[in-house]
Amino acid sequence: MPYKPARGPLPPCGPQYWTNHVNRWRKLLQSPPPYAAAVITSYAQLAVSLAIQLLMIPLYLKHLGDYRFGVLIMLLAFVNFAGLGIGWLSGPSLRALGEAFGQGDDQQFQHVYTVSKWLFISYALLLSIAVGGPLLVWPDTFFSPPPEYRDSLEGGIASTAIYFVFLYAFSVDRIALTARGDQAVANILTTLSQVIFAIFVAPVLWMGGDLAEIVFCFLLGIVAAMIGGRIYIRRRGLRLHGAVRPTAAHRKILRQLTGKAGAGYLIFGALLLIIQADVLVVGSLSGPVIAGTFAVLWRIPEVLVLVLSRFTDSQTPYIIHQDSRGDAAAIRRGLRKTYALMWLGGALAGFSFAMWGHDIASLWVGASRAPADPTGYMLAGGAIFWYCSTKPALVFAYATARLRIVNILMITELIAKMSLMYVLFPSYGYLAPLIAVNVLHGLVFGAGYVAVAFRIIAPPISTPSLSSERR
Repeated sequence: MPYKPARGPLPPCGPQYWTNHVNRWRKLLQSPPPYAAAVITSYAQLAVSLAIQLLMIPLYLKHLGDYRFGVLIMLLAFVNFAGLGIGWLSGPSLRALGEAFGQGDDQQFQHVYTVSKWLFISYALLLSIAVGGPLLVWPDTFFSPPPEYRDSLEGGIASTAIYFVFLYAFSVDRIALTARGDQAVANILTTLSQVIFAIFVAPVLWMGGDLAEIVFCFLLGIVAAMIGGRIYIRRRGLRLHGAVRPTAAHRKILRQLTGKAGAGYLIFGALLLIIQADVLVVGSLSGPVIAGTFAVLWRIPEVLVLVLSRFTDSQTPYIIHQDSRGDAAAIRRGLRKTYALMWLGGALAGFSFAMWGHDIASLWVGASRAPADPTGYMLAGGAIFWYCSTKPALVFAYATARLRIVNILMITELIAKMSLMYVLFPSYGYLAPLIAVNVLHGLVFGAGYVAVAFRIIAPPISTPSLSSERR
């Protein structure tokens, strides 16, 4: 009688074993988990953004010259800095939307979205008029334009005001998609806006386009992203808007978003933007040309910090969901892993830029435009590490709404940094912000943010929702 092997599961080295693993990985790649998709698309979006900036800034310098390039950098910095007036709303809106989605309350989600949309657009319109108007009437107060560039400056200010309104309208859509766990879609839409911008801005520059035309290309990208978002929402059968007319539910949400919890986010957002507004500080002290030089030195380190931070930022909606369920163990595990990644990545990126930053900048904008002082690249490398090491504390404090201690620490850092910068600026010029970051974080604030992070993951484990208005 011929021998028949006993039936049973195939050994680990059998063909079926490997077929099953291949199929599993194929399904994973075709439909990755939401967090994995968020991280992948976030880095893809950042790669596209980095590539566009690496290509565009040399073109800006070539076609616009030093003065108009410095003005463009300052206008875009204004757009970012203007977020301090509404930044308090981004945090509570994301948290309230995330809680509503996590609890399956679609009606509450729609109400929060509607109120947030009203507030964001109203703020953008008011600020565009309040700030853009005086700058158009009295441009000499901040930009000191040469006569031949006055028309260019006025066109740039007016187009930036319009772009600002559309950007904030899209910001609410992005927050809502992020709160739903659709970060991948939000990242893809942001990538679409950047690609559309690049497609139009390159020929505009080659044809002699000015500041207004360049900012209009940014506007085209945002409009394309908004249209793409509408198409996605309709195809998924989703409804973001609630009732158009204000209701009692809307008024209740407005009080929640602008209450004590909103004040904490307001302070947090304002401090974060002011601490990072080095381009505006340098520009206000020495003019657009020196601000452009600082931007060339700091832009690549800033991008490196963003690259490393995307892993941390992508966790925000999931931290909110975990916190709303009281899952402190998952938050602690995530925080430890995040610190390990940010310390290692920050050290490697900082050391690399300190060693080879001048070569990188020379390849990017040309040796004649790259800052020659090697001290600047070493200081920028140190700042990369310190900014990476503070990121976990900031993100986890933001997501869990435990902001009181981190706000106190940031207020102290802001006062110390601004004071030291103004003392150092007459002697060290545009290097003063980087010297201040390295000195202050090396002596005090590096360890301070780590201590804040451990306070965040300490008991009490369970945390109430936004409606209870945390500290």
